[in-house]
Amino acid sequence: MVCVHFMGYILSSTTTITTQVPETHKATLTIAGKGTVTVNGQIYEGEVSHMEVKIPRLTETEWKFSPADGYTLEKVLYNGTDVTEKLTDHTYHADPVNEDGTEVKVVFTEKTSDTAGSDPSGSGSHQSGSDTSTSGGTSAKDSPKTGDDTPISLWMGAMTVSAVLAACCFVLYRKKKA
Repeated sequence: MVCVHFMGYILSSTTTITTQVPETHKATLTIAGKGTVTVNGQIYEGEVSHMEVKIPRLTETEWKFSPADGYTLEKVLYNGTDVTEKLTDHTYHADPVNEDGTEVKVVFTEKTSDTAGSDPSGSGSHQSGSDTSTSGGTSAKDSPKTGDDTPISLWMGAMTVSAVLAACCFVLYRKKKA
């Protein structure tokens, strides 16, 4: 109840606010390639674009990814983050959600002749705890690439030349003033 004093009169009003909390939230599932995704027991089949999935509110959600025969699981993105390395037995356990908008994208790729017999689980090269190596023998996780291959000596030389030029300009400026 709200009471307002106005020119000696007391005005009162009662306002009731109600809301309905949903039991489920909408998620978008995108499956590229052939395979199925099971979400809390509900099966969704792939090679289609976007599907709407209902996920329970404030409950951990289990996403299980199963490539079709001749296919392998390449990548799983959960809200734009690659979670492929976090899968256990092709399953991702997502944190509880309290709103619509979760996006899951799974990519199943056709096995090639060189990978057809290498991984009977169908998970491709993405297994929990695996480490991808670069040609230098170091882990790709341990050596990030910045995109700038310029040697530091070049930058140091450029800074030295700039400092010398600035000092010369300063000396010339002081001589002109004097």
